[in-house]
Amino acid sequence: MGFWDKVRDVIGEREITREDVAAPATAVTHEQPPAPVPVEQTSDATEPTEPAESSEVRPSGVTHTVVHGDLVEAIAVSHGVDTAALVALNELTHPDRIWPGQVLQIPA
Repeated sequence: MGFWDKVRDVIGEREITREDVAAPATAVTHEQPPAPVPVEQTSDATEPTEPAESSEVRPSGVTHTVVHGDLVEAIAVSHGVDTAALVALNELTHPDRIWPGQVLQIPA
């Protein structure tokens, strides 16, 4: 049995129609953000940093929810805070490993 024969069998078993396939996709929500998928930098890789004492940096009460394409440095700049303070407050041992849906505290 070939691949497409299997596909036709599954479609038949689940009674999937052309309308089902052509229907617009609906948003998927998650109660918890998905586990991060680390992406190693291919060049200019940084060593893991030790987070500073979180008592040294205080939260401002503002948060930032990470979206696809966000970088820690860009988030810090957009909120007018120091990157090191953002990393320390959120205890990011690998600042290049953030994921969509992750909520970061913005330092005061």
